[in-house]
Amino acid sequence: MKHSIIFFIYYSVINSYLFLLSFIKKKESRIVLHQPFKYGYDCNPRYIADELLRRDKNYELIWITRENMITNQDFPERIKVVTDKNIFKLLYYISTAKICISNSYFGLEKYNYKKKNQIFIDTWHGSLGIKRIGATEKDRLYNQKKLIDVDIFISNSDFETDVYRKSLVFDKKIYKLGHPRNDIFFESSPHCLNKEDIKTKISEYIRTNINDKKIVLYAPTFRENSRTDCFDMNYELLLDSLNEKYNAQFILALRFHPRTDIVCRKKIKNTERIFDFTHFDDMQGLMAVSDILITDYSSCIFDFMLSKKPAFIYASDIEKYNNERGFYYPLESTPFPIIKNNEELKKTILDFDDKIYLEKTQKFLEEKGCIDDGHAAERTVDLIEKLAAGREIYEV
Repeated sequence: MKHSIIFFIYYSVINSYLFLLSFIKKKESRIVLHQPFKYGYDCNPRYIADELLRRDKNYELIWITRENMITNQDFPERIKVVTDKNIFKLLYYISTAKICISNSYFGLEKYNYKKKNQIFIDTWHGSLGIKRIGATEKDRLYNQKKLIDVDIFISNSDFETDVYRKSLVFDKKIYKLGHPRNDIFFESSPHCLNKEDIKTKISEYIRTNINDKKIVLYAPTFRENSRTDCFDMNYELLLDSLNEKYNAQFILALRFHPRTDIVCRKKIKNTERIFDFTHFDDMQGLMAVSDILITDYSSCIFDFMLSKKPAFIYASDIEKYNNERGFYYPLESTPFPIIKNNEELKKTILDFDDKIYLEKTQKFLEEKGCIDDGHAAERTVDLIEKLAAGREIYEV
C-alpha cells in the first residue's frame, strides 16, 4: 500500500511537470541524442553527433547517458551531458528538442511527453543481425508499444528494413542510409579513425603497450535466461592457435554484453595476454583496431565483416539458442567459420582461408543489400538538416 501511494505521488508530480512543459516551445536547434546502454558515448548516435560537430552548424547537442558513465567518458566540449538520474532535466530537454535520436527504445513512452512536430529517429544498435528480435507475438506487441513515438528508422540494408517492418512492427518511414558507426571501417570516410590514437587509448586502458601485439576481440551476446555456461571457450588455447596461425603475438580483449557483464566479469582474471574490455567506451574503435573477432550471435560481427578481417563464431549452444530465440537465417549461410567446442577451436583457426572468406563476405553483403560505404553519418545528417529546416521528406 505504501509503495502504491509513493508511485501515485511520483507519477502525479511527473504528469504535472509535463503539463507545465507543454507550454514551453521546443527549440528548433536543439537535438537530443540517447544511448541507453552502459557504454556512454558510443554507437550510431556518437557518429551522428561527430558529423554534426564536424559541420560546425548552430545546433545545440544534448547527450543523455547513465549516471555511472559520466565520470569515465570523454564527451566533446560542445555536447551537454544530462544523466538519467535527473528525470526532470531529462524530460525538459527531450520535450524541448526539435529532433531526438536513439539507438534503442527511448523508454519514456509512458510519460506521453512528445509534442507536435517533434521528430524521433531510431538508428537501432544491430546490423544484419541473425538473432530474432520479435520471436513471439508478445515480443512484437512489446516492440510496437516501445516504438510508438518513433517517426523514422535508419537502416543499412534491404534485409534490415524488412526486419524493422516485421519484427519491430514499424510501419512508418525507414531510410536506407547505412549505419554511421560503421563509417570508421572505410578509409574514404571523414570518420575513419586514426588507429594509432585508438591503440594509444587501449594501451592506457589496460596499462600495457600493445604496439607490437595483435588483438583478438571476443564479444558474445547474452542469453534470455541469463545462462553463462555457454561462455566456455579456452582462452589460452585460442591465443596459442592464433599465434601459430599468424606467426604473431596476440592479446585477448574480452567484452561481455551489459546483461551478462556482472556475472562474466567475476570470472575474468587479467593476465599478460587477457584483458577485460567490457566497459571500454568505444566498441567500434576497439573493433577497428582488432585483427580478429570472435562472437556467437552478436550483430557486431556484421559490422566487423566490413573491415574484411577474419571473424569466427564460437557457439557451443546453437541448438538450444535456436529453440529459445531463433535465427533469421542459418549460421551456416554466413561467411564465418563455426566453432562448436574447444576441440574444434585450433583446427578451425589453422584451416582458415582468407581468400574464401573474402569471397563469401562480398557475396553475403550483396545478397543482404547492404549499403555501408563510409558515408552513412553524412547521409543521416543530411536528413537531419532537412528535417530541422522543416522540409518534407519522403521514404527512400
